[in-house]
Amino acid sequence: MYVVAKKLVIEKDLLRQINLFELLVQHEELSGKELAKMINASERTVFSDIQSLRFMLPNGWAIDSGQRTGFKVITDYSMPLNDVWEHFFEMSIGTQLMKELLYSNEVNVQMFLQKVGISKETLKRHVQRLNRALKEFKLKLHISSRIIQITSSELSIRLFFHRLLLPFTTNNFFFDDYVIHASNYQRFLARLERQGLGIKNEETFGLCWFFINTIRIKANCPIVITIPNEHDELRNTYQINLHQLYQSEGVTLDTTESFFAFFCYLESWNYYNSFNPTVKNILKKNYGEIFDHSVALTKKISHSLQIPALNDTDLSRNIALLFLKYYESAELFQQFLSEYPELLNMELNHSETLKDLLRETFSREAPYSEWNLSEHIVDNLILLINEALSTIKLKKKNAYFIFQSEPSWKIFVYRELSNLFDAHINLIETNLSELASLNLDSDDIIIANHPINHTQVIYLSLIPTPSELQTIKETVQPSILEKGKEVAH
Repeated sequence: MYVVAKKLVIEKDLLRQINLFELLVQHEELSGKELAKMINASERTVFSDIQSLRFMLPNGWAIDSGQRTGFKVITDYSMPLNDVWEHFFEMSIGTQLMKELLYSNEVNVQMFLQKVGISKETLKRHVQRLNRALKEFKLKLHISSRIIQITSSELSIRLFFHRLLLPFTTNNFFFDDYVIHASNYQRFLARLERQGLGIKNEETFGLCWFFINTIRIKANCPIVITIPNEHDELRNTYQINLHQLYQSEGVTLDTTESFFAFFCYLESWNYYNSFNPTVKNILKKNYGEIFDHSVALTKKISHSLQIPALNDTDLSRNIALLFLKYYESAELFQQFLSEYPELLNMELNHSETLKDLLRETFSREAPYSEWNLSEHIVDNLILLINEALSTIKLKKKNAYFIFQSEPSWKIFVYRELSNLFDAHINLIETNLSELASLNLDSDDIIIANHPINHTQVIYLSLIPTPSELQTIKETVQPSILEKGKEVAH
C-alpha cells in the first residue's frame, strides 16, 4: 500500500525502522531473531531500532515485550494507523521535499534548508538519490543555487502524486480540514444521483484526483494534453457538474483542465457497472459501435477458448467500458494504465494464450487494428477475461482424502487441506475399504499418505511439507481457463 512512499525514504536507518514497524503491525508478535532475519540485519540493530521506534511513535502507540521474549505493537487507536504511517514518512527529507513540490512548481532552496536543518551539499545528495527512485515514474528533480523544480510533464507529475498519495486520501495529508473538502466531492456524487447520472465508482480514487487537480491548478501548474473530440456527448453531460465541483474549491476550469477532470472522473468508474436508464440511453445513442465491438470481441474470445458460457458473463459490458475510456482519450487511458505496471504484468492463468489471441486480433482485424492498442490494454483485458471466467458456475471436482494417522491429527490435516482449496473443490474424507465402491470421474483425485494401487493418487507425508501442499493445490485446483472448459463441455 505504501510502496511508492517508501521509495522517497532515502534515509537507510529510517526506512529500516519503517519496515520493522510494518512487520510488527502485520504480526501478533515477533522475536528479535525473527525480525533480524526478515529485515536482513543483526539482532543488535533490531534492538537499537526498537528503542528508537519507542521514542518516535506518536501517543497511543507503543512497542512492548511479548510473552515469548518477542516484541508486539500495542495501541489504543486514538490515532489511526494511516496517520502513524504519515507521521513516519514526514520524518523523511525526500517525502517533505516532494510534498512541498506538490503545492508549488518550485521550492526555495534556502528556505527548505532552514526548515529541515541540513547543508546544501547534503540536500544535493538527497536530490541525486531521489532522482534514482523517481526515474521509473518519469520524473526528475533539478536543483539550482536558488530553487528546486520537477522537470517533467505535468501529466507525469500528477500521475505520480496520485499513485503516491492515494493511501493518504482519507486523512488530513492534503488539507488540515479534510472532511470539508471531501464533502464537496460527496455532494457532487449525490447531485449526479439525483439527476439520474450516478455511476458505481471508486470514490477514494476519484476523490484523490479531485484533490491533486485542485492543488496543482492553484499552484499554477497547468496540464498540457490533446483533447481528441471537442464535442463529446458524454463529457458534455457531466461538464456542468464537474465545473460546479471545482468551483466549490475556488477553481475555474479552462477547456483542457475541464477535459482532464472529466477523464479522471471517468477513470473512477467501476467495471460491472449496471448503468441507470439515463446514462444507458446516452451510451447506446452515441457510442453504440463501441458496445457492438465489445460483444464481437467477447464472442471471438469465447469461441477461441471453446467456452460459450463466457458470452453469458458481464465481460462484453466490461470490455465496452474499457473501450469507452480508450475512445475518450487513447493518450490518457494508456498513461493511466501504466500507473500500476506491477498489476498489469502479472502472469495470470494461461496469459500467454490470451495475449497471442488479442495481439493477433488487434493487429489484423478492423477496427482494432486502427486503434494502436498498447500492451497495457492487452494486459488489462486479460485481467477482465480471467475475472469473467472465474464467475462461471462450475461442476465441483472431488478430492478423496484417505489418510492413516492418529484421529485428531487426521482431522487437523483434513481441515488444513479444506482451507487450502477454493469453492470448486469438494474434499471428501473416506477409507481405503470404500475406494472400490467409489465412482471416480476422470478429473477426481485421491490424496493419501500410504501406497494405493490407483493412477489418480497424490501422496502426502504424515506431516505434510510446504512443497507437498503447494503441489496438491496446483494439481487439484484447475486453472481459470480449465474451469471454463468444464462448462463448455
